[in-house]
Amino acid sequence: MQGLTFRTDQDFEEICCYLMRDWVARNMRYDVQFRRYGGNGQRQHGIDIFPAVGGYSVFGQAKFVNQLNSTDVTAELSKTDSFPEPIGCYVIFTTANRHTSINHHQFHGTQHKRLDGSTFPVHVVYWGEISDISFIPQDVCKRIFPSAFQVARSALTPQQMADSIATLQNIVPSYFRSDFLDWLETWDFSCGYIPSVHYDAVDNLYIELDRVGWGMKGVNDFLYAQGRIDLSRALPAGDAFFYALTEFRDSIYNYIAFVRGQDGQGYVTLQGMDGRGATDFPKITEQWSMRARHLANMYREKILGQQIQ
Repeated sequence: MQGLTFRTDQDFEEICCYLMRDWVARNMRYDVQFRRYGGNGQRQHGIDIFPAVGGYSVFGQAKFVNQLNSTDVTAELSKTDSFPEPIGCYVIFTTANRHTSINHHQFHGTQHKRLDGSTFPVHVVYWGEISDISFIPQDVCKRIFPSAFQVARSALTPQQMADSIATLQNIVPSYFRSDFLDWLETWDFSCGYIPSVHYDAVDNLYIELDRVGWGMKGVNDFLYAQGRIDLSRALPAGDAFFYALTEFRDSIYNYIAFVRGQDGQGYVTLQGMDGRGATDFPKITEQWSMRARHLANMYREKILGQQIQ
């Protein structure tokens, strides 16, 4: 579902319970509710999504990742060999984009053979290719996607919205360097550090949004600083973009220290953070990468007016 991003893997697993129910209803012609299987620290045998009632052998996996290839899928399938119950069908839901290796191996509907000799079909469903989530309760959507599903504070006329869009597209680029979008789309976040020139720009706009928010709540002195009135006018049209920016900033803010590299440039980095082992780094940087990708998409769509495929 383009334009909607998840904050945590738990949020994605919760949504996958509804996606699984809809997928089973459309493809297997019966209605059954699903729930999350197991918990943190428990062995789950490659199973995240489990039928809420007995008598059904359809199970799912929620892969909250930036990339998913055939090796990853095979690894998840191998875990199911230790699952103590029969498996009649297995569906993998993922936030990753479609990968050519998965298409090549034709995991969509292929049969996986377990150690006991039984087989089951495997299907891969991509969150970015889902176009309808109307079957998910509105209260769930509002909680997991608060920005996208919030109730508007006041209805804008078409002309007011047009003015807000124009202000948004005019003011946002002034906060970033000309290479900001290219950096978002090409930087290897797995290295564990980020040029401070780009992080500082994101953090500065985040702070400005916070000050504007207080100004709109009655702390009028915050609105006198240059650019903040225009930023307040951009809020209605920029909600999705500003939410993506906040999510990206927050995913970085709590984990970083500032260092100066050998090239003389400043960086924010994971290295040297007390109490945080190297085993945590991949999960953190994966979040950086996913949210950078979403922010880049929002920049192209909301600021540049481009259609995202």
